[in-house]
Amino acid sequence: MRTREDLEKWALEDYKKVVGKTFFVQEFSAYVNSEFMPYESVDFSLEEPVKAKVVGTSEADVLHWNDEWLDPYWDLEILEIPAAMLAEHPKLAKMASVYMFGDSYSLDGKIQPARIDPRPGGPRDWSPRGGFDRKRR
Repeated sequence: MRTREDLEKWALEDYKKVVGKTFFVQEFSAYVNSEFMPYESVDFSLEEPVKAKVVGTSEADVLHWNDEWLDPYWDLEILEIPAAMLAEHPKLAKMASVYMFGDSYSLDGKIQPARIDPRPGGPRDWSPRGGFDRKRR
């Protein structure tokens, strides 16, 4: 069994490995400008991936705990969104703050890798701490 300190060390190391890197994501969250409130939280699960870059994220967000899980947030900059996708998902054009979960770790030893789209010669499709499983447990 790992300690909270062990997992927090891993999360910070993971973040340092990806900050500034560009890759493709299909699943991410964002705050978008809304007609009903200043910002609305929206989870995106797109049919095709978009090009994104991990940008500076506060340590408090990287060390985000959810019960027994360390679920780090990584802030993103979305670099390319195809015009057809913007037409299909108009909220993509209204994003003010974008983030995704990094590799998540539980105190009982489970790992959920970040959902980065693996492409030949492209982003990683593995977790730095163990085997890779595309399905989140």
